[in-house]
Amino acid sequence: MEARAWLFGALLAIAPSQALGQDRQTPLTPTPGQGKLAIETESFSLRLRGYLQADYRHVFGEGPWSDAFLIRRARVVFEGSALHRVEVKIMADFAASPMLYDAYVDAKITDWLRLRFGKDKVPLSIERLRSARNLWFVERAQPGVFTPVREIGAQIVAEPFGGRLSANIGVMQGTADGVNPDVFSADAYGDDKDVIGRVFVRPFGRGAFAGLGFGVSASIGSASKQLPAYKTTAQASYFAFRTGTTAYDSRAHLGAQVHWTLGPAEVMAEAIESVQGVKLDTQTARLENGAFAVQLALVATGERAAWEGVVPKHDWGAFVIAARTQGSVFDGRAFPTFADPQTAARSSLALGGSLTWIWNSVFELQSTWETTTFSGGAKIGDRATEHALLVRAQAAF
Repeated sequence: MEARAWLFGALLAIAPSQALGQDRQTPLTPTPGQGKLAIETESFSLRLRGYLQADYRHVFGEGPWSDAFLIRRARVVFEGSALHRVEVKIMADFAASPMLYDAYVDAKITDWLRLRFGKDKVPLSIERLRSARNLWFVERAQPGVFTPVREIGAQIVAEPFGGRLSANIGVMQGTADGVNPDVFSADAYGDDKDVIGRVFVRPFGRGAFAGLGFGVSASIGSASKQLPAYKTTAQASYFAFRTGTTAYDSRAHLGAQVHWTLGPAEVMAEAIESVQGVKLDTQTARLENGAFAVQLALVATGERAAWEGVVPKHDWGAFVIAARTQGSVFDGRAFPTFADPQTAARSSLALGGSLTWIWNSVFELQSTWETTTFSGGAKIGDRATEHALLVRAQAAF
């Protein structure tokens, strides 16, 4: 309960989206400013697009050190529609090993109501719902780490009142936080299921608060067989359960989120609580872990800040500067039975900044600097502070 109060108290300090706080693009919605490779007839259409992200990652300090070039994402997206009522999206990533990220079909009942079947993002974290090609930091903040990456199942997706209300409710194959399940081994999770819901509203039609939206999300289900490990911005594991600890009984998520755009400025804040039952030998517990993040972004060249990205109005492109703070806290009951206090941190707190140069609709460069401090997680005292520099070159079509 202390974790819940700490998490949601973090949001009270934020005043109030042009977007509904989720990737509202249906499979055939074009990305602003980008072209498309498409075949279209009156009743059928096919579209191919994709993006590549090449990263450099350097970690300073006395903690786990890293200095590496890597391909973070190499994604190909295929989309199609038929008879104006059926839409399909398939997205695969080839950066590390081939992995199917999205594979779903939408049955459009009306213009604002659709049934979705297949593998898709889990509608819990607002930043997780944003496309990876439109992030203002090289890596997502901690709340997105405290939810599953994707799940397979069935959803009802509704966006009535001209999109001013967005709602999802569905039943998904349960997976652990931070996990993208392999579609060919979903049965490895057995009978685990999650019931997931999210509501996001934009109550103001005009004025300074027209771009303000806020929402809540929640899930409840049986515990996934595997337990998560939580990573920093530099993708270093800073909390993991002891060997032999398994998921037990049930689990749940609770989230609150705010998104506000006003001209070239954007504010995004959220908090996620992840409740997980665990078991080691005969010991059991129901742990309440959570994370928060607050992010501010400004399009320094004056273009409109939009959920779907910024379209440069100058030949030399657009610049976006951003700052954020984020953190996490783990239930004290996890230590020392289920997590080793000499290796697993009790909490983290980070402060970072980012600069993005959007040259045109295809190419952009991004750099992120973030400093993360920890409580616990070392044999003596606290885990060493992490100073991370991340640089990304992105090409999208």
